[in-house]
Amino acid sequence: MAFNNVESRAQPAWVDLMPLAAGDAVTLSHFDLGGYYHSERRDVAVSVLALDTGELLWSYVGTIGSRGDSVQTGTHTGFDLNLSSATGLRIQWADPQVAGNTGIDNIRFDVGTTAGPAALPEPATVPLLALALGGLAMQRRRARAA
Repeated sequence: MAFNNVESRAQPAWVDLMPLAAGDAVTLSHFDLGGYYHSERRDVAVSVLALDTGELLWSYVGTIGSRGDSVQTGTHTGFDLNLSSATGLRIQWADPQVAGNTGIDNIRFDVGTTAGPAALPEPATVPLLALALGGLAMQRRRARAA
């Protein structure tokens, strides 16, 4: 995971979620955004991009968080997603006031293999079992013939 927290209106803040090894994929399922000191942030642009190509996978522009009566009563805005990429994902947000005044929390993601189920080789015991059963059948046949 890598991140950039800026104090500028010109650049978005971002968090990168990267696979650990070749063949791994990152799946993002949830994250929360909230305003500094539980304030409401308006016109925040949020997007999730494929890390290698910059392809836009998901976006939102709107209000983040809400102002409460005190620091303890304000809320965040949660996003439930199901996005995957073999090269990683970038969550980025731009606050038209200051991107550093919007924080990210509760990121839920998984890093796992992109390969499908591995082909199961036939165990060596199956042919041996077939050979043993065939031998028993032949022995029984000989015993009946005698």
